[in-house]
Amino acid sequence: MAKKCSKCNSDNPLEAKYCRRCGEKFEDIPEITDFKIVPTCRIGDMLKLSWNVTNAETVTLNENDVTGKKDVSVRVRGDEDLTLVARKGKNKIEKTITIHPQKLQIHKEPKPNPTPSVSVLKRKKWTVLFGLLALATLLVVLIDETMIPSYFNIGYSGWQDMKPIIIVLCCVILVFGIGSIIYSKIKNISK
Repeated sequence: MAKKCSKCNSDNPLEAKYCRRCGEKFEDIPEITDFKIVPTCRIGDMLKLSWNVTNAETVTLNENDVTGKKDVSVRVRGDEDLTLVARKGKNKIEKTITIHPQKLQIHKEPKPNPTPSVSVLKRKKWTVLFGLLALATLLVVLIDETMIPSYFNIGYSGWQDMKPIIIVLCCVILVFGIGSIIYSKIKNISK
C-alpha cells in the first residue's frame, strides 16, 4: 500500500512526510489498515468486520458513524459493498469490501416412509385394474373355449386364429403391470 502525492500523483511509502519525487509536504491524511472480513459467509449470518484507523476525526461504515470503534457486526443480506470512510478535515480515505455470500445449502433428511404422490397412486390403480381385466380374460380364454366363439358369432377356425393373439396380449399386459408395480416399489425404497 502506498501514499499518493496530490501534486505529482507518484507513489510514496505510507510513513513518508514529503513526496520523494516533487518534495510536496503531505498533509495529515487519515489511514485505514487491516480492514478485513470473514472470507466465507451465508445470507443471514452475523459477520464481524474489523479495521484499524489512524489519524481520523470521523469514521463511517456505509454512512453509519463508527468513530472510535475497531469492529462491528453486520447481518449478511446478500451481495453487498461495505465502505469504510475515514475523514480528517478536508482529507478522506475510503476502503470497500464486497460480500459475496455462499448460497445456503439445505440438506433434507430422507423420509423413512415416503408417501407416494397422487399420480403414482393413480398409476398403480390403473395398472392393477388392467392387470385384473387381462387375468380374467386369460382365464376365460383358457378355461371355456366354447363360450367365446358362440357369444361373438366367430367360427371355430376364426377363434383358433384369434386365441394366440389374445393370450399374448393378456400376458404382455400382465407382465407390464407387474413390472410397473415392482419398479415403483424399488423407486420408493431408493428415495
